[in-house]
Amino acid sequence: MPYLDGIRAIAVIGVVLFHLGFKPIHGGFTGVDVFFVLSGFLITTIIGAQHADGRFSFTEFYIRRARRLLPALLVVIFFVLIGSFLILSPDNFQDTARSAIYAALSAANVNYWLNAGYFDSAKYATPLLHTWSLGVEEQFYLVFPAIMILLLKFRSRIVLLAGFAILAALSFWGMIALADIMPNGVFYLSPFRAWQFAVGSIVAILWAWKGQLGERFIHPIVDALFTLAGIAILVYAFLTTSSSGYPGYASIIPTVGTLMLILGGANLVSKALLANPVATFFGNISYSLYLWHWPVIVFIRYYFGYSNELTWTWFAIAAIVSLILAYLSYTFIETPLRRNWNKDKNVEKFAVPAGISVFSILAIVISAHVWSQGGWVWRLSENTQRQMTDLRREKEIECTNSPNGRPVRDICFIGDDAPEPSFFVVGDSHARALSHGVSLYSGQDGMTGEIIVGNGRLPFMGVNNVQGTKVIERNKVIETMQRRLEETGVDTVILHSRWSVHWHAERARGEEGRPTRSVGRDGVAPSSIEESQANFIYGMNLTFDWLEDNVENVIIVGNVPTPGVNVRQCALRPSYIISEDDLINGCGGYSREESLERSREVNEIVEAAARERGFAFVNPMEDMCPEGMDTCLRVVNNNLMYMDDDHLSIRGSRVAARRVWRAAAAIFRRQGDVEVFTPADVPAISEQETLVDYVISGSDIETIYSSVGIVSEEITDAGLVLSSDADQAEPRWATGRPRGGRFEIPEDMEMAFGGHSVVVEIDVERMTDETDQVAIVYSSNQVGNSGWQYFDVPSEPTTLRFGYDVNSDENAPNGDYLGILPLEGSILVKEIRISSVE
Repeated sequence: MPYLDGIRAIAVIGVVLFHLGFKPIHGGFTGVDVFFVLSGFLITTIIGAQHADGRFSFTEFYIRRARRLLPALLVVIFFVLIGSFLILSPDNFQDTARSAIYAALSAANVNYWLNAGYFDSAKYATPLLHTWSLGVEEQFYLVFPAIMILLLKFRSRIVLLAGFAILAALSFWGMIALADIMPNGVFYLSPFRAWQFAVGSIVAILWAWKGQLGERFIHPIVDALFTLAGIAILVYAFLTTSSSGYPGYASIIPTVGTLMLILGGANLVSKALLANPVATFFGNISYSLYLWHWPVIVFIRYYFGYSNELTWTWFAIAAIVSLILAYLSYTFIETPLRRNWNKDKNVEKFAVPAGISVFSILAIVISAHVWSQGGWVWRLSENTQRQMTDLRREKEIECTNSPNGRPVRDICFIGDDAPEPSFFVVGDSHARALSHGVSLYSGQDGMTGEIIVGNGRLPFMGVNNVQGTKVIERNKVIETMQRRLEETGVDTVILHSRWSVHWHAERARGEEGRPTRSVGRDGVAPSSIEESQANFIYGMNLTFDWLEDNVENVIIVGNVPTPGVNVRQCALRPSYIISEDDLINGCGGYSREESLERSREVNEIVEAAARERGFAFVNPMEDMCPEGMDTCLRVVNNNLMYMDDDHLSIRGSRVAARRVWRAAAAIFRRQGDVEVFTPADVPAISEQETLVDYVISGSDIETIYSSVGIVSEEITDAGLVLSSDADQAEPRWATGRPRGGRFEIPEDMEMAFGGHSVVVEIDVERMTDETDQVAIVYSSNQVGNSGWQYFDVPSEPTTLRFGYDVNSDENAPNGDYLGILPLEGSILVKEIRISSVE
C-alpha cells in the first residue's frame, strides 16, 4: 500500500514544520495523531493476516517491533547525550538524562506526564521530548497483540469490531472526562490515546472484511473524494488546531482526516498525491526524520539562546541537517537491521535483541550517573558553578519554596524573628520572589513580615483567575489575607503580582506554549483580551477600595521587567563550544525598550489607581532597567538577577526591593515602630547646636571587629578600605543579622552621646563599580540601635548622613560602635564624624 507512505509524509512534515516554528502550521503537532491512527491500522492488518495464516508469534512480533524502532532511537539517545554534554546547562542536562532513561525503557510519555508540558517553552531545552509518542506506540505494541488475539478466538468480525469500538469509546470518554482534571495525563498517557489506535484497527477490520485490502473501498470516484477530503481535513487541522485544551474534541479532526485517507485506498488521486516519489521518500524516512529533527532544532536554538526564534537561514539549516541525518539513519541503521542479514536465523534473532539490550543498558547507566550527579556541574567554569550553587540554594529556602513550587507552610515569616508580623507581602510567585529582598532589609531593621502568596494567582477580589481555559473558582490568596488581617491586626500590606501576564492575557517571549493567564468574572472565562482587561480593572478597583477601607498602609509594587528568556538556563551553560563571555550576550529575549513597553501600560493603570487612593506605588523598572543598557538587568557583577525566565533571584530581589522597603520604612518611622533615619531628616550640623564632636580620619580609622570572611579591611593613608565578600555575607543577610566593620566609639564619647541626638557623617568613595549601596548602623549595644540605614553610593566621593537618638543608660559604657558594611565590593572610608546635637 504505497499511498500509506504519503500519509506518513504528511504527518511528519506537519510535525517538523510545527517544531521549526513555521507559524502558519501551528497545529502541525496533530501529525502525531495521524501516526497513532496509522499504527492501529497497520498492526491490526499485520496481526490479522498472520493469524489467518497460522503464522503469528508473539516473540516474532516483539522482535520485529524492537528491530524496527529501537536501534535508531538508541543512536539518537547517544547523540543527544553527547550534544547535551557540550551545551546544556546542568539542570537541563539532568532533565535530559532522566528523559533518556525513560525513553530507553519505552516510557518517555510517563516521564513527561510527570515532569513537563509538551507546549511549554521549556521544550526548547528538552531534546528528547518528542519520544513521548514513541512511548505511547511501544506501549500499544506491548498490549495490543494480546487483546486482538483474545478477540480473534471468538472467530467473529462482529465481536472484533465491537471489542475495538468499546475500547475506543472508553478511551475517548476518559480523555474528555479528565481533560480539565489532568490535562498532561490526557495528552501523554496511552489509555487516553488508545481510541485513535482502536479506530485505525476498526478500519483495518472493515478493509479485511470487504477484501481487496487497500485497493478499492466503495467506488473509484468516492474513494478519490475520500482522499481529497482527508488531505483537506489534515491541512485544516495543521492550520487551525490550537494547543489549548488539546487533545479533547479537537483531536477528532486529524483522526477523521487520517481515516478518510486510509479508506480512500489506491485511487488515481492518492497515487498522484500520496504515492509519488517525493511522498514515498518522505514516507520511508518519516520515522528517522521524526527522531532526528527535534534534537537538531533544540541544539541550534539552545546554542543561540532558546528564546530566539530560528531565522530563515537557521530554519533552512535545521531542516537540511535533519533530512541528511534522517536519510543516513534510514539507509544505514533502519534498513539493514530491519532486513534479514544473517543466514542463521537463530543467530540473527539473538544478535539484534542482545545488541539492543547492551546499548540500552549503557545509555541507562550513563544517563543515571548524569542525573544522580546533578547534570555534571563540573563541566562549568568556577564562576558559573558558583552562580549555579547560589541559585540552587535559593530553591531550597525554607518555607517559601518546596520541590513542587508551593509554600511548605501556610504562614511564612520573613525578616526578623519576632513572633508576630508587622506587615504582609501579598500576591503571586513574583511577590514570593520579591519577599527575599524585603526579608533582607526588614530583618536589618528588626521588622517581621508574613508572605501570603498563590502561584499564578492575581490577588484581586471579585474576579476569577483563568489558566488557559480553566477557570479558578476560589482566590485563596485574598481569603487568607483577609483572615490574617483580622487575626493579627496588621495594618501594612505590600501587594505585588506579575501584572503584565494577566493584563496582556498572553505569554511573554520565551514562554510560548504555557497556559495563558487571563481574568474572568462570575466563573466565566473572558471571550477576548479586551474583556479580560476590563475584568482586571474591575477586580483592581474592587480590591483597592477594600484595602483603602480596611488597611491603613498599602504599598503597591509595579511589574518587574520580563527578560524574555530563561536567564538561568542560558547563562549557566558549559563553554566548550561557546565562550563564557558570549553565554549571556547570546541569550536574546527582550531589549530594554521592549521590556519597558511590555510593562508600561499596566504599570500606569495600577499606579494611577493606587495613587488615587493615597497608596504608595513603587516601580521596580526604575532600578531594574537603567538607561543606556541594551536590556534590563540580567547579570550584575557575575550575579544573575533572575532564577528563571521571570522570577527574580535573591540578588535581583535585593535590587527591586530597595525602593519597596524605603516606602515601608517611611511608614514604620511615622508609626514609631522602628527608628529609621534618612539624610533628608537630618538638618545640617551648621544649623544645629553642636555639643560634642568625635572625628577620626585617614589611617587612624580602624575597626575593632571586621567579621572575618564577610568583610575584609586594609588601612591606607587615605583611610580604611572595606571590602564585602557577597558570597560569604549572603547567609548572614538572609538571617536579618548582617555584620560589617565595627568602629569602636571611645568610652568618653559614648558617655557624652548618651541621652542625646547624634548626627553621623561618613565620607566615602567607591573603590569598585559594583559598590552601589552601603549599610550603616549606630549601636548602643544591648541598649538599642538605629537599625541598618541604607545609602546609595554615587560614582563620585560623597558624604553619608543620618541621625539617631542615643539611649541613656546608667550602666554605660556599653561598648557602643558604628557598623559599616558595603553590600558588595569595596569602599574607602575617609573620615567619620559623630556630633552630639540638641
